[in-house]
Amino acid sequence: MWPFSRHPELLSRGILFFERHGGKSVFIGRFFGPVRAVVPLAAGIMQMPRGRFWLANVISALVWAPMLLLVGDVVGEVGDRLIGTANTMIIVFGGLTLVGIAAVIWAAFRAARPRA
Repeated sequence: MWPFSRHPELLSRGILFFERHGGKSVFIGRFFGPVRAVVPLAAGIMQMPRGRFWLANVISALVWAPMLLLVGDVVGEVGDRLIGTANTMIIVFGGLTLVGIAAVIWAAFRAARPRA
């Protein structure tokens, strides 16, 4: 099952991370993409109490979501001050379009690459 089929070490690293940091790994894991998907699985495998998991998960969500929005707000404000509102929107949408095109091309190349 993806991502473990391509990166089998992710699960062992997630379990090690959970063993090292315990319940706070659920909180920390939300902020780091590579472990975000693995830490809840590791918490289940390590039989973390459900209440502690939910507490850490909900608290991290309450911190993570406003922080993510704040970053977007700050970037938008800086863009408005430096280059103007209309230009900021054009640059952001143009950049997101280029990132999307690059992601599609990257995925196509990875799918076409022969597997070993």
